[in-house]
Amino acid sequence: RPPRSTLFPYTTLFRSGNVTKDLASMPEGAPGCQSDARNFSQPPAWPRKQNGKWITIRGTQPEAQLWVFWTLPDVSKEFLSSPFDYLDYVLGYDGVDSLTRVLQDSLDLVTAAHAYVDTDSTGTQVCFHVTLTELGTKEPLLVLDVLYAYLSAIRRSGVDTQLYQSIADIQRLRWDWQEPDGPSATASSLAGSLTEVPWQNILSA
Repeated sequence: RPPRSTLFPYTTLFRSGNVTKDLASMPEGAPGCQSDARNFSQPPAWPRKQNGKWITIRGTQPEAQLWVFWTLPDVSKEFLSSPFDYLDYVLGYDGVDSLTRVLQDSLDLVTAAHAYVDTDSTGTQVCFHVTLTELGTKEPLLVLDVLYAYLSAIRRSGVDTQLYQSIADIQRLRWDWQEPDGPSATASSLAGSLTEVPWQNILSA
């Protein structure tokens, strides 16, 4: 099966140089539409004094969970390199010898683990949360010890460029093979990207 760009003409159009030509020829519109997107980086959404807190919330579910949040700078301008695709992968990967497998299978501390990353002008929020077993509920600090030991090992090893490239290849494969949106949804998506990245880069965002 060929890539979707050869199956769907309008996708090929969006990928072609016509996008740059057509967008460049559009009128600038009202002055308010020409200004930069609003920035909400100040005041800081997550001041340092609010970080490093342990909060216990009495829940209504039978299983306890542990949520860990980190706040990082806004990296939306680095969209071409997608650094948080890498972070999301190393935290969320659940294959052999992964963080999830160690916590779940080797130590019996959790029954499930998930990670997500979100970034905007207020900064970047990284979350890792697990559903705890009975042992994990009794020993939540042990879960944190394993998590931070894993992060320390990743930091010492540095960025795995082979893995980085593999993630990029997967993203390209998903783009080529996924079902395309209709024209209306595509136009809406591209318009939304214009508030975050230069118009010359909306296909790469």
